[in-house]
Amino acid sequence: MTDLLFKLVAFFVLTPAVGLLFRGFLLTSGRTVLADLDIARFLFHPIGWLSLIIVGGAVVCVLALE
Repeated sequence: MTDLLFKLVAFFVLTPAVGLLFRGFLLTSGRTVLADLDIARFLFHPIGWLSLIIVGGAVVCVLALE
């Protein structure tokens, strides 16, 4: 029962939260959408590194809770 509860929480709460967190980092870079080359430029920018570390950690947390 507890396993199912954690999976539901991870799916319905944490997964959208990770998406919103990444969207927030994307908005701080001044862009709303990224194309192929823009993704590389975004990840080489300091905000891109920060978002990669924080969003990556959040994804690992979601997977660990499942």
